[in-house]
Formats: sequence, structure tokens, C-alpha cells
Amino acid sequence: MLTVTLNGKWKADISFGPKDNMSYSEVVEIIKSRLQESGIPKLRFSFKSESSRT
Repeated sequence: MLTVTLNGKWKADISFGPKDNMSYSEVVEIIKSRLQESGIPKLRFSFKSESSRT
């Protein structure tokens, strides 16, 4: 789960999973890198590992 907060007011939780045989940590690093390079001011984000439900 990726939680994104903008300006300390708007918050969104986004679920994601592994892609193309990439591990959770590889996916997190790619997302983290892209968010850091986005240039969006006052953007905060965090990750939380969750088990998948079927």
C-alpha cells in the first residue's frame, strides 16, 4: 500500500503489487524514485506491506 499526502491535507491510499517478476522492494524503489523526482512540493509518501487477499 502506498499512501500519498499532498500539502498535509489530501491523502490517498493506493494498492499495488509485484510486476514483471520484480520483488516488492524493487517496485517500492522505483515508485519512491519517481515520486522524489516529480518536483511536486509538499508531497509526502509512505509504504506499508500488506498481505494479499483472495
